[in-house]
Amino acid sequence: MLSKKIKIIDANDLQPLPQANVYHTNNTKIGVVSDFDGFANVQANDPNQSITISYQGYKTQRYPFSSLPPQIKLAMDVGQLDEVLIVAKKDKPKNTWVKPLIFIGLGLLLASSVGSAEEAPPIKTLPM
Repeated sequence: MLSKKIKIIDANDLQPLPQANVYHTNNTKIGVVSDFDGFANVQANDPNQSITISYQGYKTQRYPFSSLPPQIKLAMDVGQLDEVLIVAKKDKPKNTWVKPLIFIGLGLLLASSVGSAEEAPPIKTLPM
């Protein structure tokens, strides 16, 4: 069994790509995932075995096992991810009784601070 240790990094900022997929091209059930530092141990029985390296949002690369470099730089694939549009709809509040309750509470607070309800200033109400 042939074995190589490779490191998968971002081609732009040279940062490691953790959880990158490294697998046999013709048998996707045989493969590994890179660790937190971008390292993966790749194994093959045949030096001509095709190895695929992929990472979400990046261009996939393929190499024969014998030509697999120790460091693989994956470039971002801008066209791979589609644009997402998020639209928010503002609904009218369902609890319309809250506003009058606040003004009634404010009126009682004002009445208690001046001494009696007769001395309290008039409460202004807002249209609902």
